[in-house]
Amino acid sequence: MRYILFNPLSSHGKSKKYLYKIEKKLKKRNEEYKVINILDTKLEIIKNVFKEDDALILFGGDGTIHTLINEIADLQIKSRVFVYKAGSGNDFFRDFKGKIVEVTKMIDEFPRIKYNDHEEIFINGVGSGIDAAVCNAHASGEKGGYFRKSIQLFKKFKQFEIEVTLEDGRVIKYDDTWFVTVQHGRFFGGGMKLSPKSKRDDKTLEVCMIHKVKLGVLLFIFPLIFLGWHLLFKRVGIEIVKTNKAHVKTKYPMLQRDGEVVFDILEFDVYFKG
Repeated sequence: MRYILFNPLSSHGKSKKYLYKIEKKLKKRNEEYKVINILDTKLEIIKNVFKEDDALILFGGDGTIHTLINEIADLQIKSRVFVYKAGSGNDFFRDFKGKIVEVTKMIDEFPRIKYNDHEEIFINGVGSGIDAAVCNAHASGEKGGYFRKSIQLFKKFKQFEIEVTLEDGRVIKYDDTWFVTVQHGRFFGGGMKLSPKSKRDDKTLEVCMIHKVKLGVLLFIFPLIFLGWHLLFKRVGIEIVKTNKAHVKTKYPMLQRDGEVVFDILEFDVYFKG
């Protein structure tokens, strides 16, 4: 049995179009399936329905996948797990080929973030600053893509202080930060190659910091992130460091995890389990 876990609000409702396509394919193959609306059903209630030889298909974008993978991990569901590309940003899928990816073995290997004694998995990246502000604007229903919203927010954004403690004990401090993002995947913001050298199988995180850059220079550099060319401007305040874990303190009270925003978080830890 194929169980499709579906969020009708994903990609502003456009995911229904993708759902129709996958249903059409399953019907053509005469495969048995059931669609579960995750807004109407709690996975905990139907956990015992899933069998080990079943397949769960998580249907949606980065935010929906983030939420569902955490629920599945908490419930220790044994079925095989796949994710299907049906969101607006789809940064997770940009590191893979095709619209469907099996993540069964990845779930225990994804990095974790801990804040306020709460621990959860993240699949792409987490961060504070302008990135979180853009994610919040997107969640609020503001029109326009990530890049357009970023440019709008840059013009009125106030830089803030950060302190990042790396696994080797090194401490990095800046008081003029635009954003600090910890990446496991290469992409963020719907296709921007923020961390072009990230590899998903090396259990290494990349802490990406943009600081001290003047607004005019930043507006010039920012589009280059789509190609990963921003790394050519390290001297003007773009810094990326590799680590296996880090503790981040920030004066910006908004945190995004795979595009999902939570407020009043001023410090967090990132690491791999085990």
